Amino acid sequence: MMNGKEERYENLKISQCKTAQRELAGKEFFNCDFENCDFTAQDFSAATFEDCTFRGCNLALAIYRDARLRRVRFEKCKLLGLAFCDCDTFILEMSFSACAIKNCDFSKLNLRQTRFADCEMTENDFIATDLSDCVFSGCSLQRSVFQNCDLRRADFSKACEYEINPVQNRVSKAVFSWPEASGLLHEFGVVIK
Repeated sequence: MMNGKEERYENLKISQCKTAQRELAGKEFFNCDFENCDFTAQDFSAATFEDCTFRGCNLALAIYRDARLRRVRFEKCKLLGLAFCDCDTFILEMSFSACAIKNCDFSKLNLRQTRFADCEMTENDFIATDLSDCVFSGCSLQRSVFQNCDLRRADFSKACEYEINPVQNRVSKAVFSWPEASGLLHEFGVVIK
């Protein structure tokens, strides 16, 4: 059980809790599962999450300043307005499955080999982000910004609604599929019929 007084939690399954009133900044979580929790505006500053899963959680406006996210899985979560760019970047390992990801900032992060699967990704910032070898399987990337990113060998073959300028990003050997690949030409003002 999570009582809020402990500093370290291991092998817990925490479900349907609202913890905004609890102090979780600086806490350590190892091999914990969080299910259907409401973490709206929760402060996770300097917290450690290692081998943890967030499933069906609302993480809107949560604060991750200097948080350590190692092998963290987000499944069917609401991720709104998160500044992932504020996380501890020493080892940052995450995966996302069937999440709603909106207005999040992934700028200047090394997200190499990160997997995004079946996510609605709207209006997110990827500026100077290493997304090489990433997979965006079944993702909608509507109005997300990719600027000065390393997209080499990234797989967008099952993604849609992206607009990526191949002049402003490294796209060598990235995989795209037609007709969605027309999003690579948007910046050039090309009309495709």
